[in-house]
Amino acid sequence: MRTPREAVADLSVIAARASRSHAHGRVAVDGGKQVLVSGILSVYSVPPDSVLLAVDEREIITARLETIRGAWLHTVDGADYYSLRIDLGSAIVTVRDAYNGL
Repeated sequence: MRTPREAVADLSVIAARASRSHAHGRVAVDGGKQVLVSGILSVYSVPPDSVLLAVDEREIITARLETIRGAWLHTVDGADYYSLRIDLGSAIVTVRDAYNGL
């Protein structure tokens, strides 16, 4: 399991590398509502202690670090093929490389 800061660092590394930044994003909110997007992943720090995730500059979620219950990073090759799942309590955020389906 990844800590909240490790999860944000993972997202930042993914977003910074052109070969990895094209991603599929899914936000599943309690109650069944889902947001599904594909495109270029961007990660922004929101003071004092939050992170904003955007795909093709469209905000998909802003989360405070303290709300991250846990995160799980799975890679096939340790580099380009990945899936990062973040549990926010009220929502699950999944970011996958563009080679994997949603």
